[in-house]
Amino acid sequence: MYFCTMKKYLRFIFIMTAVLAIASSCEKKPVPPQGPNIVGSWELTDIQYTKSAQIGDQKVEVTLTFQADGSFKMKQMLGQGRVSEYSGTWALDGDVLSGKYSDDKSWGASYTVVADDKTLTMTPVAEEAPETYIYKRL
Repeated sequence: MYFCTMKKYLRFIFIMTAVLAIASSCEKKPVPPQGPNIVGSWELTDIQYTKSAQIGDQKVEVTLTFQADGSFKMKQMLGQGRVSEYSGTWALDGDVLSGKYSDDKSWGASYTVVADDKTLTMTPVAEEAPETYIYKRL
């Protein structure tokens, strides 16, 4: 009787050791960043000014692409003029987006962002009367 109980006990210990070994050897998945999901391509659809700012009667076209690896690409065109292209890195801390251009210069501002599946809204953090940039997902 004692031998059977000991055998069951050892079998239990062996199984638990195997389970723990398998569980600890599994690769851990990276934890996604907290905050809104901005990864993807976005097209500027509206600029809402809360201070006096004009770009004349020229339409501003901006396309932003945020990559999951922390890089971004941006294309800007004013009216029918030439297209300017920029790239660099971005970081999201909660709902605050900041970044650097490829020449290592920081963006002019950090932005509070709100995003859903269709819309990205960016508002500069430190300005007293900031403009709000609204993008649609491409």
